[in-house]
Amino acid sequence: TFTGLTTGTTYTFTVKAVNIFGNGPASSSFSYISADKPGQMDPVVISQATGSSLVKFDWAQPSATNGLSITSYKLLFYKPNASPAGYVEVTSLCNAEVDPAFSATECSIEMASLLSTLGYSAGDYIKATAVAVNARGESTASNPSTDSVRAQVIPASAPGNLAATSTKNTVTLTWSSMTTGSATGYSAITGYKIYDKTSGTESLTTTINSAGTLTYTVSGLSPAGNSFTYTLSAVNIYGESTARSTVTIVLAGVPDAPTATVSQSGTNVVVSWTAPTNNGATITGYAVLLLDMTDSQYREHASLCNGTAVLQSTPASLQCSIPMSAFTSTLAYSAGTNIKVEMTATNSKGTGSVSSPSADSIVAQKAPQAAPTGLSATSTTTTIALSWSALTASSDIGYSALTGYIVVHDNGTPGTTSDDVTQSVTSGLTHTFTGLTTGTTYTFTVKAVNIFGNGPASSSFSYISADKPGQMDPVVISQATGSSLVKFDWAQPSATNGLSITSYKLLFYKPNASPAGYVEVTSLCNAEVDPAFSATECSIEMASLLSTLGYSAGDYIKATAVAVNARGESTASNPSTDSVRAQVIPASAPGNLAATSTKNTVTLTWSSMTTGSATGYSAITGYKIYDKTSGTESLTTTINSAGTLTYTVSGLSPAGNSFTYTLSAVNIYGESTARSTVTIVLAGVPDAPTATVSQSGTNVVVSWTAPTNNGATITGYAVLLLDMTDSQYREHASLCNGTAVLQSTPASLQCSIPMSAFTSTLAYSAGTNIKVEMTATNSKGTGSVSSPSADSIVAQKAPQAAPTGLSATSTTTTIALSWSALTASSDIGYSALTGYIVVHDNGTPGTTSDDVTQSVTSGLTHTFTGLTT
Repeated sequence: TFTGLTTGTTYTFTVKAVNIFGNGPASSSFSYISADKPGQMDPVVISQATGSSLVKFDWAQPSATNGLSITSYKLLFYKPNASPAGYVEVTSLCNAEVDPAFSATECSIEMASLLSTLGYSAGDYIKATAVAVNARGESTASNPSTDSVRAQVIPASAPGNLAATSTKNTVTLTWSSMTTGSATGYSAITGYKIYDKTSGTESLTTTINSAGTLTYTVSGLSPAGNSFTYTLSAVNIYGESTARSTVTIVLAGVPDAPTATVSQSGTNVVVSWTAPTNNGATITGYAVLLLDMTDSQYREHASLCNGTAVLQSTPASLQCSIPMSAFTSTLAYSAGTNIKVEMTATNSKGTGSVSSPSADSIVAQKAPQAAPTGLSATSTTTTIALSWSALTASSDIGYSALTGYIVVHDNGTPGTTSDDVTQSVTSGLTHTFTGLTTGTTYTFTVKAVNIFGNGPASSSFSYISADKPGQMDPVVISQATGSSLVKFDWAQPSATNGLSITSYKLLFYKPNASPAGYVEVTSLCNAEVDPAFSATECSIEMASLLSTLGYSAGDYIKATAVAVNARGESTASNPSTDSVRAQVIPASAPGNLAATSTKNTVTLTWSSMTTGSATGYSAITGYKIYDKTSGTESLTTTINSAGTLTYTVSGLSPAGNSFTYTLSAVNIYGESTARSTVTIVLAGVPDAPTATVSQSGTNVVVSWTAPTNNGATITGYAVLLLDMTDSQYREHASLCNGTAVLQSTPASLQCSIPMSAFTSTLAYSAGTNIKVEMTATNSKGTGSVSSPSADSIVAQKAPQAAPTGLSATSTTTTIALSWSALTASSDIGYSALTGYIVVHDNGTPGTTSDDVTQSVTSGLTHTFTGLTT
């Protein structure tokens, strides 16, 4: 690379090759100019002349051409709908590489072409860059153009606020100007178009070529009263908006008929109306025509309602307020007759037609025409709450809603009016007078009131200031010891509240009612009449209470009481305290029934019973004992003392028999159905034990189980061994003492006897079955002898025969000795062999001191080693 050259100068070059031996020949010469591609251009300038649809793109040669002439330009348009969006050359819009664009350094392009080719949306700023080209290549693209010209289209909206006014034969339209922006398609409005659309299809009325003209008058229209419809569009240099503003107007004529409404405000009738369509001319007056019942004609009564004066008042209103009394006097209306009105309206074109009569909404009204009836009262000791029936018939209330009633009483001084008490009642059909004197009679009258005045007074009504009795004290429930009667006591309430008590009600708690609660049961106690009323008490059988009221045993019996006078019943007294429970026969039999016996008696014992659920909640008064040995109960005795807890039955037999007894409990309501039962055997000699013979090593084990003792404890056993010396069974206490065994600690029921005792003392031969019999003894004597024990063990001895069949094999120092097994029971002493003992003389016959003895516990051979050859 050669540096420091002069821009635009042509340089000529040759080249030679070089090696260690020197340089070669020079190349042909080569010439080249010292230059570069152009420098970056300034941004493209985009402009648009006012009123022109052409967009002009201007650029200038770069200040740095870098030694070579510019040969062409490229104008690059921003294309937002490219993928991706970016700057592209579109020569169909502007070919800046050739004249005239190249020489002029500009292009002018129709806005519509830019939008259709490049995909701009209305309001987007149009953008471009430029590139200069010389023999060395293209410059860097210029920076994007500044935002100056937007993409423009026809207006998007019609002018706003289109309005119309009319005269007899003209319509004047007005509208608002439009500021350049999205509504104008981003192009200034140049004018407007007005269309007649009265027929439903647009017909051009006029074209306005000035954006500043915002009104237009259509002339020569007819007839008055007809509707005319106009639409308005906006125009810019690109065309006319498709959007329209629309207005419809009626040509001026006589006004339509007003619509009158009759309502009521207090004691006045309000006639109001709405302004009708004026058909293009301002309404100047109204006539309010009232139906006059003197001749049933509609006419204006200006003194009652002057419609034109109302219209001209400040502020203007469209209503009149006429006293109701004018209708029932001047206009001769009967109460209940519908008030009727017709109307007309007038403008500069004349008076319109008469309206239809007003709807039936208000009738003529007066003060109430009838007096209240149905007076009644309730009271306390110092108050009377007076009630009466409402007046409901329209004719009774003067066809006007009542606003209340006026109630007067004589203050308890009949014939004197100076101290009468007057009360206005504005809500409801009752009023309570307070601060009255208990027991005093007060006389009342009532008048109905509406907004037009008072009606006639009712018939007089008298009532005493008194109340139902005060609450009674709780009922006292009691029961005398040993009695099945339950007593209910009550007392007159301390507060009779001015009237005598006329009766009482005793209310029993009834748990099985649905829902459970307190009820009067006159079949149990009618406290409203004597003798209960005077005595203020009732006594009732417990059984009647339970069967009638549904109490369960243990429930507390409860009651309340009510006192009654002419005003009604007192509040029920608080429930009685829990004192008496519902009681029945005992639910259980006495517990822990036990029996002991002698030879001819059985003594029974049992536990006492605490009053509660087991006793039926009534104290036990005694017991009954039954003999049930036969399976059927037979009364043995009745015990009439709850404290007696034992009884002895005598004269029983035979000993050893079972006797069964049952026991019941008794209270004042009867005997329990439940029974306690015990069975006992009268004492007798015990049954025979069952003996079993087994073997444990060299001992014979005799064991037995305790037999039934038949009512007396076994005190001893005799173990009778079969003695083969004379084949008799007898006790050998030295071998087995059964009684001693029983009395040992711990007691056991077996003996262990050496086998040798059977083969020596008892003279058993080996192989003979060992036999045992037994007896048991109690306080009643010794029982029968048992059957002999089963054959299970035989008498046994040491083996009775020597082994035979000895043989041997040997080596120089060993001898393996073998022999035949003993198998016959008589040979082995009736006891299984445990092994053999082998003895050799150590090779010194006749001398035993050095004999060798070997025990063999398994098999029929043994090998001796270490022998002398």
